Amino acid sequence: MSASGGGEVGTGRHAAGERQYETKVVQAIRGTESRTEAKWRKEGWELVAQDRGTLRTEMTFSRVRPRTLADLLTTGPAAFKELSPGTQRSVLAGAGLVLLMGILGIVAALSGEEPSEVASPTSSATAGTDPTTPATAEAAGPTPQESAAPSAEAAPTAEEPTEEPTEEPTEESGPEVEEPEPEAYSYAGPQYEIVTVDEDAVLGRMDHYWVLTDKLDYSTDGFKDSAKMIVSDIAHEQGTAKLSVSVVTEEEIVLAESTVTGPGWMAQQGPEYYNNVMVPMQKSDFVAWYTGGVDPDTGRSGNSDNAFEIIWLPVSDSPGFEKWRPETGSS
Repeated sequence: MSASGGGEVGTGRHAAGERQYETKVVQAIRGTESRTEAKWRKEGWELVAQDRGTLRTEMTFSRVRPRTLADLLTTGPAAFKELSPGTQRSVLAGAGLVLLMGILGIVAALSGEEPSEVASPTSSATAGTDPTTPATAEAAGPTPQESAAPSAEAAPTAEEPTEEPTEEPTEESGPEVEEPEPEAYSYAGPQYEIVTVDEDAVLGRMDHYWVLTDKLDYSTDGFKDSAKMIVSDIAHEQGTAKLSVSVVTEEEIVLAESTVTGPGWMAQQGPEYYNNVMVPMQKSDFVAWYTGGVDPDTGRSGNSDNAFEIIWLPVSDSPGFEKWRPETGSS
């Protein structure tokens, strides 16, 4: 994915009666600011500032922090009056329950009894027999029944017949069955061209591939299958799903966005070029952006299913996010 968490969520505190806000700082790869903003806007965050760098843009988001019971205790009656009548009743009921539980705990502590002492072991000792007196049961000889019964050890036992070892029949080796060889990999997707590769562009160690293909039909989800086949082919060729791939249908997007060609290309364009030309072109010709091996919540390397994602971009201000990992053919 193109965006990663860039810091802990901060909290803004104001005077009693005013709203409190929390902020989040996100790092987005250049050219994906609108997609990053759309993602966080779905979760209630509002973009308040952005600082555009060479490769990444630092985006600051803010949203109203929900009030808690601790806020009411610190801000006092002014904050309590802002709540709806239903919320006020819930807060009062919760406070009453806490007070009642505290009173019951104090009453239980004052009325509790200390555990009784364990009975002294001397009573059991006095009830026993005198250790100097020999036990009659042990001194008594064997009973007539016991002397008459033959000892189990002395009883003759019939000798068990021993079995002659027999040779186990050996299985005759039949004809060897040859396992079918796995089918050779064959690419069946649309034709494409890798225009350029931004080396070590993701987390400083993963390459980003810029791929150009023919125009696709966005009226059905068939274009998604085509893009996935392209990404899977590159992953199969590289032997790993931990890479980044952008699929476009207009080469000018590559010239403007790639870290290899972007700086020189953008230097030749006017100040309004990006907003007037590139943004509309991305909506119609930027098909998909796949990133594998980067956790979108932490911005760090990962191997969980959450770290493999493809973003669907065409003709939409709110891109679609899909967790997906391409097959590489390696074991």
